[in-house]
Amino acid sequence: MDVDVVAKAERLQANNLAAWERGEGTPSYAMLVRLAKRYNRPLMVFYLPAPPTDFQVANEFRVLAGYTERSESPAVRRTIEDVHERLAWASDFIEENGEAACPVVASLASESSIRNAAAHLRSHLGVRVQDQIACPTSAAAFKLWRTQCEALGVFVFQTGNIAKDGIRGIAFCDKFAPAVVVNTKELFEARVFTMIHELVHIALGQSAVTTFSGRDNRAIERYCDAVAAETLVPTEDLMRRLPEIRGQDFEETATRIAAVYKVSRLAALIKLVEIKAVTWRDLRKKWSVYTAAPTQTTKKQFGPRQPHKSTLNRLGFSFTRLAVSAYDAGEIHGAGLTELLAGMKLKHLPKLLKAVFPNRIQPSTAVN
Repeated sequence: MDVDVVAKAERLQANNLAAWERGEGTPSYAMLVRLAKRYNRPLMVFYLPAPPTDFQVANEFRVLAGYTERSESPAVRRTIEDVHERLAWASDFIEENGEAACPVVASLASESSIRNAAAHLRSHLGVRVQDQIACPTSAAAFKLWRTQCEALGVFVFQTGNIAKDGIRGIAFCDKFAPAVVVNTKELFEARVFTMIHELVHIALGQSAVTTFSGRDNRAIERYCDAVAAETLVPTEDLMRRLPEIRGQDFEETATRIAAVYKVSRLAALIKLVEIKAVTWRDLRKKWSVYTAAPTQTTKKQFGPRQPHKSTLNRLGFSFTRLAVSAYDAGEIHGAGLTELLAGMKLKHLPKLLKAVFPNRIQPSTAVN
């Protein structure tokens, strides 16, 4: 767009706007928001080290497997675009600082057996079955798996902006900044299964969207389901425990397996199919019931949160630390940090710093 036209529309001095475009000086945050809308670009594009040469706001995310025009909604679209913006920045920042690429990205061959693929993921994640079972609640189990995913270099984001009948999970495959998105409309045990399912996509080198219906219609989705179920409920361990937890029918058995391993009933049922305790035909009869989103809401599970805790819940410790570290290093300014942290105001930064860097000596706020 012509500088003079934009300057007139935004009531700016053309010389000031031209200087900003040359990298001389910076506009205020409020002005930057206005210019982002004027140029029809996500705000975070203006924080990239160089203008993107192949950026397409409307079509960029449609390469995600499982995403169709029919699944599009404003909430889904905004969620995908928001994550893309954060990951574009994170990938550049990580690479420019000379950090290694994430080892799990594209590390798995699609012809790998289910058990070998699951063993591969477990070895990367470093989660022991006894630690998983020892978790007192499904929320604790979710925290365990999320922590290990982030330690591996995979960001785990949560969103509550998508309807229960919309997107279950999203996998973003990037060499330096892969990410998984889970829906907080699901219960914790279901989020664990979704998280690992999307991690399988990343290990296969794929970006993908998983919905609440139709998972069994695509071979790759069934493969990711099976690998996720084997990762969470290893067959060898299950067979040792099965005599003690077997129920009167396969549904009761699945419920007990889910309770022991802190996983979703869907994960347990898939395991029962694998060990031939139930057939896919029987499972398909109630597939819509097993894959339905739960009615329990996030508020009932979490309760009210302080802003810095909401930020950590949504973005995770790994991405939050990265953004704060960039701010500390002067790579981004306050407005950029606010944008990366989903709008969290800087007045909440001291509490956030204390949470993500508990051993750091915080600056004194005392007044002499």
